[in-house]
Amino acid sequence: MADSRRKKPKYPKTQRLTLMADPSQSESSEEKAVGGVDRISDLPDCVLIHIVSFLPFNQTILTSLLSTRWKPLWTYVPILDIRNNYFPRVSRVLRLLQLKAPCIQTFRMLYNYSVNPYQLDRLVSTVTTPNLKVFDLRIHSTENYWKLSPSILSCKSLVVLKLAWKIDFHPLLSSSLSFQLPRLKILRFKRISFRNCNSLTRLLSACPVLEQLSLKVVSFPKDVCLKIWVPTLKLLRITNARFWFRFESEFPVVGYKYEIDAPSLEYFEFGGPLGDIIFLGKLDNLIEARLHIWSIENDESLYDLGLEMKLERIFNLLVPLNKLKFLSFSYSARECRGFGSFCSMFQNLVRLDFTFNNRNWDVLQALLRVAPNLRVLFFKRSYDYHRCHHWSPAHVEEHNQLCSSEPPKDPNALSSHLTTFYFRGYSGIENEVEFVKFILKESRLLKTMTVEVEVESYMSEEGVLEKLSTFPRSSSTCLLTVK
Repeated sequence: MADSRRKKPKYPKTQRLTLMADPSQSESSEEKAVGGVDRISDLPDCVLIHIVSFLPFNQTILTSLLSTRWKPLWTYVPILDIRNNYFPRVSRVLRLLQLKAPCIQTFRMLYNYSVNPYQLDRLVSTVTTPNLKVFDLRIHSTENYWKLSPSILSCKSLVVLKLAWKIDFHPLLSSSLSFQLPRLKILRFKRISFRNCNSLTRLLSACPVLEQLSLKVVSFPKDVCLKIWVPTLKLLRITNARFWFRFESEFPVVGYKYEIDAPSLEYFEFGGPLGDIIFLGKLDNLIEARLHIWSIENDESLYDLGLEMKLERIFNLLVPLNKLKFLSFSYSARECRGFGSFCSMFQNLVRLDFTFNNRNWDVLQALLRVAPNLRVLFFKRSYDYHRCHHWSPAHVEEHNQLCSSEPPKDPNALSSHLTTFYFRGYSGIENEVEFVKFILKESRLLKTMTVEVEVESYMSEEGVLEKLSTFPRSSSTCLLTVK
């Protein structure tokens, strides 16, 4: 039995590993402990390989020095995780990886040094095998971009593809090569640049079963239309990072347009300056959306857009989402006065997380009017709102004249089903007090109201509770808590 365990291990199948006692071992654990037997080395190969897979790359290799029993095991670990390693050192291991490559199912690499294209190409080509399922590469080098290897976009076994920072896939997508990713379900790009409108569209067309797409975009060429047409897509995250371009010789994210056709979408998230986002079809399966709009645009040449056109972008974004159940909304732009009303109802909306400032009360009122079944309202003050109250009096007055609005007062604008209200960042400003009074007065089924006092307001919790307790309540069972 012992001799059979010391033979060269076979490539383990992917399965849930369960450690079971071997009935053929008659020696008790106490006897082994007294005799000083290496019990770990006596474990089955599949269990040892599973244990070693949790170690960093360097430590994984070092296990081969433990004994003859351990020497070949690291080559059968299905995970290769290289982080913050000096790359020439890794290059010396490439010859050994020729033995390990057929076993690699997950490849992760975080690289912070100057890119050596030859070594990186060689490493990527080595790990790109028919068994590879996860490929995660992040290059934080300050040198030139690394051109993505064509073997990655033709790996038919790939299920997860994550690329970040200094990676250039445009030359590859502009070539005449055909790409096939028939099993890819998760695609994530972080801090990338698009040079034309066809690059992403062509890549997505090679992913027939894609379910999750995350894009953190640094730059666009102006007037580009990015088409995301994926019928199987269930999760979509888009972040247009307007502040990153300051450190790059690239164009900022301005003047862009998204066309999204994803009928199976269940989760949608957007953050950044808002351009044109158009949904081509219905989103009947949508459950949750998180929208964090920093501005209408961040290009000065677009500030001359009329207020009506700017607000239309908000409507174009929100109206197709009217089937969702959970909405998180943050809108910091000052073009929100006179927001108007939605033409469609949000009948399924049961929870609204709203980040407010002194400029978006009209947006809140418009949402409350079309959410008759709202049960939970989570109300949070934004940092921008907090900051404006530390300006000089003249600055505050000018700011309020430009963009202030009043909190909702219409009783018909509040859901009769509201049971939970949470206020984070309460500072006792008049508009805040009036809104809390409005909620208490008009919410007949309200069960809990929690008010979290802003630390820098220097108000005592007891004082706030005493004041709010004097306001009339429609619900006799409402529990008011201040913390």
